[in-house]
Amino acid sequence: MAQMRAVVAERPDGPDGLVVREVPRPEPRPGWGLVRVEAFGLNRSEYKNAQGLRRRRGDVPADPRDRAGVVEAVHGDAPPVPPGTTVAALMGEMGRAFDGGYAEYALVPEHQLIALDTTLPWTCWARCPRRS
Repeated sequence: MAQMRAVVAERPDGPDGLVVREVPRPEPRPGWGLVRVEAFGLNRSEYKNAQGLRRRRGDVPADPRDRAGVVEAVHGDAPPVPPGTTVAALMGEMGRAFDGGYAEYALVPEHQLIALDTTLPWTCWARCPRRS
């Protein structure tokens, strides 16, 4: 089975409880798309999860619920969002009912994938200065 790097919450200790591990890369299944994660957001709720202040599943990749990337693979011949499409995915039980996106790849329900039409480089998503 293919492997990937993922940040895993080993214990409820904020950033100190997070570690990078090699874990199995998920495989596409019907109705789900495998997304190569290029960017993700971190909000207050996710920070509280890392501190153990919110209920979550055990030792799984940490759970940002907002991410962007490229569809790597799908299951089936006529997916609503085909491989190679730049997408965003938001909320919808990510990190709770299924693994989050602090990982190189994330399996996301196809109905949650939002196709993006952008030429913004991935390096800018993470490093561009914020403007108000």
